[in-house]
Parts: sequence; C-alpha cells; structure tokens
Amino acid sequence: MKRTLLILALLILPACSQNITDSSVEETSLTFSQLRKLTENDKDKAKTLLIDARTPIEFAAGHIPGAVNISVAQVSGVEGATDARLLKFATLIVYGSNPSSITAKSLGKRLISTGYKDVRYYPDGFDGWKASGGRIEATPKP
Repeated sequence: MKRTLLILALLILPACSQNITDSSVEETSLTFSQLRKLTENDKDKAKTLLIDARTPIEFAAGHIPGAVNISVAQVSGVEGATDARLLKFATLIVYGSNPSSITAKSLGKRLISTGYKDVRYYPDGFDGWKASGGRIEATPKP
C-alpha cells in the first residue's frame, strides 16, 4: 500500500509543481461528435494523436481507431523533456475508460507540464465512445 502511494505521488507531483489541475485538462474537453470529426477528417488525422491511457490489456481488447497506448509513467512530466514520437503532432487527445478515469487526467496534466501546447481531453473515454456507436479496433494477437 505504501509503495502504491509513493508511486502515485511520484506520478502526480511533476504536474502539481506547475499548478496544473484537473480543471486545466477538463477545460479542453471534446464531445463525441467533435472527436469523431477529428478522427474522420484526413487533414486533422495527420496532425492529431489519440492517446489511450488505459492498460495495455484493455487497449489490446479494443480502442478508438488510430489511438496509441501510452501510460502516465512513459511521460516524464519534466518541462522540455518531450518525446520525439509526440512532437510531430499538433494536437494530443487523451482518453481513459470513462469520465472517472484518473489516469487520463493525470496523463493530460503530465503532457501539459512537459510542454505540449495543445492537449485535449475526451472525458467520455472508451466506454462513452463505444456507447455512442464509435468505431473500435483491436490489436491482433501475435
């Protein structure tokens, strides 16, 4: 239990040092129709990266088409320590399982604190996407 709390503190503290709150992420929220439009428009797709903050097992079972699976631990949260894979995208959109997904908000805060400028949040998450009739893709098993 103590180890889990220490790990959570280490994951969340970098974002706290810059006063980045859940509200910082929530104010960039997208609706289902806004996200669907971004994922269907070829011009927007080339500049936008969908980031699924769920576990690799959940991601493999099904995710929003075009999304990549990135965990909070994979983003340093240190200002200027950007990831070359993410720099080629103008907009990063983070989602989790559902509106109560702490990991999605934490990842969004960490991306903002690292220095990414256009970080958006899809609060309905994968569950909301699926319930609204959005397309789903799964990672094939090897």
